[in-house]
Amino acid sequence: MLTPTHKHKGKLPQVIKNLELMDAEKLIHRATHEMHHVGFVALEGGYMPSLQVTTRKEMAHIITYLSHLEGMATFAQFNGNPPPLLSGDEEEYFQIYKYFANNPHMAKVIDRQLGRKSLTSLITAPSENFISTYAALKELV
Repeated sequence: MLTPTHKHKGKLPQVIKNLELMDAEKLIHRATHEMHHVGFVALEGGYMPSLQVTTRKEMAHIITYLSHLEGMATFAQFNGNPPPLLSGDEEEYFQIYKYFANNPHMAKVIDRQLGRKSLTSLITAPSENFISTYAALKELV
């Protein structure tokens, strides 16, 4: 039985309805994406950064962490062959978030240039390593 947390109360029926409307392929992609989050966070010892940001350093850490978390999950969701850009009708904030954090391009570059073993080794590394590995590879191009 799913028990909503305080922040999800009232939203759970809509989430279930949305899942019921998805075709099988989208449902598999979504499940893969979400299960990647579960594994990623478990490998990080259950760590999730606080969203109570008070400094630029904390904001930079959140952006780095989410770029790592979401980029890798989206890459996994499409079995290493993500579409070039994900589309949507979200507000500007979510467009910016999607570009930086939900765009699997960084994972794809690392995978193609260094191989799957190198990419997967970055799951348990600090998120800064994921970003710096991508940045170093971009400088080589």
